[in-house]
Amino acid sequence: MKRPSGTKNGEVFHSSVPDKMSLATASTHCHSLGAQLATVGQLYLAWQAGLDRCDPGWLADGSARYPINAPRRNCGGDEPAGVRTVYGNANRTGAPDTADLYDAFCYRGTHFGR
Repeated sequence: MKRPSGTKNGEVFHSSVPDKMSLATASTHCHSLGAQLATVGQLYLAWQAGLDRCDPGWLADGSARYPINAPRRNCGGDEPAGVRTVYGNANRTGAPDTADLYDAFCYRGTHFGR
């Protein structure tokens, strides 16, 4: 399911497949949709525009994050709204392994391919 959220020059949308995707597969998947993996900045702009997704997705920098506008049980809990990061280590450091399986946040805009 895709829910687009506007940014200044395009849209960020969440995309998933049944078994989730590695970083490389997520990049290929976005390209197959005429898009590319979103940057952290693009995801933040989409979050500010209202994107709310409790499913982590890969981003262009190899991080996995998810935007929460309405914290709720099992999705942000008592923490304030914001863009959450999936960490590779229990002490909240490091990036996830690129083979880990997540969804993707794709970006389609006027600057794609430039």
